[in-house]
Amino acid sequence: MKVTVTDLGECKKQIDVEVPVEEVKPRLKKAFKKYQSRVHIDGFRQGKVPMSMVEKRFGDAIRAEVADDMLQHYFKAAIDQESLEIVAPGAIKDFVFEEDKPFSFSSEIEVEPEVEVTDYQGLKLEKQAVKVLKKDVDQTLKMIQDQRAEQKEIKVGAKQGDFVEGDVQALNAEGVAIEGEKWEKRVFELGQPPIGQLVGDQLDGIKTGETRQFTIVMGKEETGQDEERTDQYEITATSVRKKVLPKLDDAFAKGLGEFETLDALKENVEARIKDQRQEESEKALKAELIDEIIRRNDFTLPEAMIDNVLNAMWEDAQKNPQAPTQMPEDQFKTARRPEVVWNLKWSKLWEAIAKAENIVISDEELQGEIDKVVNATGKEDKKLKAWFKDTTRRRRLQENLLEDRVVALIKESSKIKEVAKKAQ
Repeated sequence: MKVTVTDLGECKKQIDVEVPVEEVKPRLKKAFKKYQSRVHIDGFRQGKVPMSMVEKRFGDAIRAEVADDMLQHYFKAAIDQESLEIVAPGAIKDFVFEEDKPFSFSSEIEVEPEVEVTDYQGLKLEKQAVKVLKKDVDQTLKMIQDQRAEQKEIKVGAKQGDFVEGDVQALNAEGVAIEGEKWEKRVFELGQPPIGQLVGDQLDGIKTGETRQFTIVMGKEETGQDEERTDQYEITATSVRKKVLPKLDDAFAKGLGEFETLDALKENVEARIKDQRQEESEKALKAELIDEIIRRNDFTLPEAMIDNVLNAMWEDAQKNPQAPTQMPEDQFKTARRPEVVWNLKWSKLWEAIAKAENIVISDEELQGEIDKVVNATGKEDKKLKAWFKDTTRRRRLQENLLEDRVVALIKESSKIKEVAKKAQ
């Protein structure tokens, strides 16, 4: 078999394959004999049908089958012989298949990019300094306080921050009730999103038993149309309640079940905020690191590789009942393409760095990480252990650990300067 590979540009090659006629004839002969031994024709015993009749009746079908088998066999053999890592095969062209001629064909293919990463040490990076202010702790405590608030029935009219519960009826443009569009026991917190923010002023002062009309205006982004939409409703208030906040003291802290004093709760809140911001800071630093590595070692990805990921993402989005996408497919893929390209390039680059630095994750290290995850549950979790027995999941975890080690290596040689968070 003769194989010729021609470069057609970055990630594109043409492969020309020629198989000697000496290899073609035996394959055809074998296929015809196999068919002759199995074919049934009236007047002949199985295996005794004359070859001339097999040729006349089934010759074209047999040749087509042999040609298909040979295409698959020699295409794979050529790829293996030339050590090509293909992303997607192209259409077969210049196809020749005749009994007394060499079997030959050509195909344009997309291959894995050849990645050489050389400039990945000594980066100059900025990391956001982590700082937790008193107001940050106070805001979180206020949120916890709001979550623990009670609601008390009031006789006076509702004001911003109060809760209005009632039966809501949709109205048409003439103010007539639309049949089948009534919702009972709907609750709005006046001034709070999503609905309470839209109807807060319109329901201001409403009392229990009172009926009032209100409108909700939907913007172009929300409707997905070229113009905004206005809907009319009517509500009969069945209850008006005010929010009663618990006092922030030691008793409040104890009521959360974990703390003896309010100061202990504040310390915990501060630590959690700090951990969260530290995680966000590290994530932003990693993104900056990746941006710089890609900038220094940029390369072209084969379109088929990008398309494969986008197609898989689109299929997953279509299958997700919790978050169905309303975007058309082309818009969805266009929006996510930059992220896909970024992730694919980084994946190729960190793999190249790991190879250059001889970084590996041994089976013992992998199992140790799995044991750590399982033990973190605080019990012998058989389901979690079984989950990690899956080969694909183990490989993904191993890849994550390897990537983390590459990032750590790059950080070690980098100059990282802590900077204050920029004002929003």
